[in-house]
Amino acid sequence: MDGFRDRRIAQIALAANQVGTSAYCEQWLAALEKLVIEIGCLTAMELDRRRLEYATCQRTDAEE
Repeated sequence: MDGFRDRRIAQIALAANQVGTSAYCEQWLAALEKLVIEIGCLTAMELDRRRLEYATCQRTDAEE
């Protein structure tokens, strides 16, 4: 969790001019995505592919 916290703090600093719940969620997600890539769970390309699959309804939560 320390790694996630550190990335979350960095994201907040980068987006200091944004306000609201949407900005908070975007910062939280960006920090999590960076951590997932940095620890090797997914590559940036795999993450982008999965994001596209969800956006186009080609992937559901039931899939791995």
